[in-house]
Amino acid sequence: RGLDNLLNECEYNLFTLPDLNDFDGVILMANSFNLQKEVVYLEGKIKELGIPSISLEYEMSGMPNLVSDNYAGMYDLVEHVVGHHGVRDIVYIGGPKEHAENRDRLRAIQTVAKKYGFSVPDTNVRYGLWDRKSAMELTAAWLQEHETLPDAFLCGNDVMAMGVCEQLEKSGYEVPTDVIVTGYDCLKSGREYRPSIASVGHTWEKMGDLAVHMLLRRIEGQEVENEILPTGFIPGRSCGCYGEAMYGDKSYLDIRSRGKEIDGLEAD
Repeated sequence: RGLDNLLNECEYNLFTLPDLNDFDGVILMANSFNLQKEVVYLEGKIKELGIPSISLEYEMSGMPNLVSDNYAGMYDLVEHVVGHHGVRDIVYIGGPKEHAENRDRLRAIQTVAKKYGFSVPDTNVRYGLWDRKSAMELTAAWLQEHETLPDAFLCGNDVMAMGVCEQLEKSGYEVPTDVIVTGYDCLKSGREYRPSIASVGHTWEKMGDLAVHMLLRRIEGQEVENEILPTGFIPGRSCGCYGEAMYGDKSYLDIRSRGKEIDGLEAD
């Protein structure tokens, strides 16, 4: 991990280079940062200088937040693989343990499992770094520890899902014939991967447009409310779906948030 730590430190140093006094406003997407101290530094600097700002995909105090409904989208995905494909034995290959999005996605898995009368033990939850390398390492470790495959590897994002698929292929397994794999984020690289990654789609184009309008209102001194945008499950070949609602139809852009509908089903 020496090289990884060095890269993270170099990335952190980049955040100290811009003079934020040169900017009229800031749109911050802190969920993409690897280090919490990057978030702490930028949040503190923005507040210190009083720069109008919007936080995307990460809840920050003192500024409007524009985030995706990660729980509802992951709930839809898990409902599909459990209800439609009969999955019961789940391994979650996720991001950092304390990351807010990771907690939401894991909570959705636990909620659906409870609804169907089973559980996901702590030993089936593995924490990585949102990257392909850690996903491959976690998958390799799982395969060494177990003689049989689970029904599904559900992953924290598409990048990790592709890493899991790659490691499974290296170990002689085929997705989805031997095991289902799913991701999150509906990346172009995931759509073009073979097998295409079953995932959760964001409304990122809408988010970008809305973020700019929110920031402009902040610069003008107007009050801006927090916003939550919907997400939705997109089947792919990695879950065994070959013709139903495949990638590219953009139907997920029209989905609605299901938060109120599933509030009563949350796991304890």
